[in-house]
Amino acid sequence: MPNLSLITFDTLVISLLLIGLLFTFLKQPFVIAYLIAGMVIGPHGLMLISNTQLIQSIGELGVIILLFFVGMEICITRLLSNWRVSIIGTTLQIIISVAVVFGIGSFFNIGIAASILLGFVISLSSTALVVRLLEDRKEIETKTGRDVLGILIVQDLSVIPMLIILSLMAKDNMNLIRIGSQLFMGILIISFIIWLFHIRRWKFPFIKKIRSHQELQVFAALSICFGFALLTEIFGLSPALGAFIGGITVGIARETSWIQSSIKPIRIIFVALFFVSIGMLLDISYVLNNIALVFSLVLSVLILNTLINSVIFRMLGGQLRRSLYGGSLLSQLGEFSFVLGAAGLTLGIIDNNIYQLTLAVITLSLMISPFWIQLFGKIACKKNVCFAP
Repeated sequence: MPNLSLITFDTLVISLLLIGLLFTFLKQPFVIAYLIAGMVIGPHGLMLISNTQLIQSIGELGVIILLFFVGMEICITRLLSNWRVSIIGTTLQIIISVAVVFGIGSFFNIGIAASILLGFVISLSSTALVVRLLEDRKEIETKTGRDVLGILIVQDLSVIPMLIILSLMAKDNMNLIRIGSQLFMGILIISFIIWLFHIRRWKFPFIKKIRSHQELQVFAALSICFGFALLTEIFGLSPALGAFIGGITVGIARETSWIQSSIKPIRIIFVALFFVSIGMLLDISYVLNNIALVFSLVLSVLILNTLINSVIFRMLGGQLRRSLYGGSLLSQLGEFSFVLGAAGLTLGIIDNNIYQLTLAVITLSLMISPFWIQLFGKIACKKNVCFAP
């Protein structure tokens, strides 16, 4: 009798291949193909794969590896040189997002804690999707790309205080040990990044030996990635955030080239599985039963995030066309939005119905945003003004 795990893996790989081929003809990002593959073969689709817990676990590893790579590509010096856009822009964006949702929540009698949580959720964009789009379009080194990447980095770092705030607002807010450990880890991470910036460069131990053996390169890279991830998880923070900090550490050590080449195939596999797992989580019947509400919220999120970020870019000195395009790039909700939503459910801030609605909006915003960005690229970026260095 065939092994069920092997059947599951074969089904997944063949589905990704076929849907991926279709999307190459349509010239659309593979991220959407991964999401659709999860929806089609998952428990809410054709039910070709029902063991979603395994896929979710692998998907969590995928976002850890992805943010490790993103961290490696960060230039702290360049980020700080562009601090007005990165830090002031992100701070304004989070405050405005929370204020808007808080106002809407007051009108619909949504609790203060839930309103703040949902404001946090919509303020975070997808580092995974946007970086992939910028890489595919060779826009990482453009002015727009650098500004957007700076916002994404600070958004990811802002998850630390967000999780601490949610813990303080939880119905069971007596877990002082958890709150204290999160606060301690947050201070430690910020201090560590400041120290790294101060020393500018440092060397890993046994680096010469590791460089001479590809097997050691792979294990060294994964040890750094998952070591930092485990450290932050122990203190009650997201393991993906720890991997992100690990990537920054590697980037400052200037050891990115051999690490990237060593685990790039692993990255492709796990990132694909991460987005597949998101597609599997989406309850299609729930979306169909609440289709008007879900799509009105998705459209509202895309418009609101584009508007907020465009205005902020413009306020901070950006050209109008660049600002509009940059706002569209940050229109969708992100990976850490899932983390915050799950934390809100666990802490009793939101119920399962609001969580399912949040999950549907996040997933669909990820699927629709590439088309939204493409639309703004055609409208706002005449004469390639958005793509200039």
